[in-house]
Amino acid sequence: SAASSKAAVRCVRFGCDGQTVLAGTGAGEIHVWDLRGGSGFGGGASKGAAGNAFSVASRRTTSFPVLRTARVADALALAPTLRGGHLDAPARRLWQDAMRSGVDWCEQDPHDPRRVGFHLNSGWSGVLDLASRDAAGVPTATHAHCPEPLYAPGADGAAPVLAPGLSQPALAHRRTAAWLTNGAGGSKCAALLVGCPGTSGVRALDF
Repeated sequence: SAASSKAAVRCVRFGCDGQTVLAGTGAGEIHVWDLRGGSGFGGGASKGAAGNAFSVASRRTTSFPVLRTARVADALALAPTLRGGHLDAPARRLWQDAMRSGVDWCEQDPHDPRRVGFHLNSGWSGVLDLASRDAAGVPTATHAHCPEPLYAPGADGAAPVLAPGLSQPALAHRRTAAWLTNGAGGSKCAALLVGCPGTSGVRALDF
């Protein structure tokens, strides 16, 4: 179960060091556990974090404290260009709902464990820097890909409708992202490849 909410876990990944576990939830959270204990990312464990159970290759249950919990929508909302100020009120609500979507995929950058890529159920993707936070402890969203809105406001206050060219079966297909690595030695780098709901092809968030 998730530590700070009762939202269902939608994805689980081991970190690149084999000792870190990341989990994305339906509430748009990314939980991080360090199976060695400690206080990585320069900030220590989340305040009041509860233990969570893991059992690896045995029936013995072991509890580990949550190292960090990051809410993706909080990080995205700090970026002035992502606040939707250019939109009218109905469209802005849809925009903000997309930011609060559940996390379908999250994974550390293979070359920099401080960076965590994410892909939301709404189609949004990006990267959080867990070592860079504001005064309230919200991590920095260093990159974001915001696809065209999946829904458009209905006429005269009616329910939202699908954007042109999209279909419900296409949206039901769950997409994830992937890190593309390149280079060796001191020139190592990675880009995040993401897919867009209802469309073909991928986008690359390059560093």
